[in-house]
Amino acid sequence: MSVFHDEVEIEDFEFDEETESFYFPCPCGDRFIITKEDLENGEEVATCPSCSLIVKVIYDKVGGVWFWTTHRGPAGLGSLSDP
Repeated sequence: MSVFHDEVEIEDFEFDEETESFYFPCPCGDRFIITKEDLENGEEVATCPSCSLIVKVIYDKVGGVWFWTTHRGPAGLGSLSDP
């Protein structure tokens, strides 16, 4: 059983289109990371590459398509996968 440092909603993460990854600040000074592919595969744990902390990522799965609720997506749509 994993012990999460926190639970963080996907809209609180920053999305990098180039790496297709979501980032969130870690208390150690680095960043938690989870990729778009991880989310599409049902993963819900973001890890920090510099320490042992992990966070649970909260996101909605609707009809096989994931959404993050801010307008950070390329078309302002927020879709995490292709239609």
